[in-house]
Amino acid sequence: MASYQHAFNHILTHIRKLIEETDYNGHELINHPLTSWYDMQTIGFSQGELSHLLRELYCAEIWQQLGCDQFRDQQLANLFFDFALATNGNLTLRLIQICLDLPVNGKLSDQLIQRINESESEWLQQQFEHIQLNFYCAMQSNRKIYH
Repeated sequence: MASYQHAFNHILTHIRKLIEETDYNGHELINHPLTSWYDMQTIGFSQGELSHLLRELYCAEIWQQLGCDQFRDQQLANLFFDFALATNGNLTLRLIQICLDLPVNGKLSDQLIQRINESESEWLQQQFEHIQLNFYCAMQSNRKIYH
């Protein structure tokens, strides 16, 4: 089953890389909630303290909302978790439901978990990334997404 600690480490490493590669002269801004957590690490919070804070905030609020600990595929859990951190859990669940052609209500269900675990991981990842891209394009152009 997917591991929150693995997902947390993956996301924090990804954010750290983005921050290190960003030009802070106004050329590129990173809009991700974990950038503030990275900043907290640079001012002296230990990895253990941050891990505890993040686990308390994000695990309860997002990881569990998505049911990621019930996913058999860690990469899917990482993908969904990262998107939910940048947006929100309900939207993430809605997009997953669209990918799997399930009724869309933004709520976790046993059927949703079962379909995620039964799906071929690479296929679901491609489907989700495609709909995620459509979402971001729609947001950029102030259009609504209909399903």
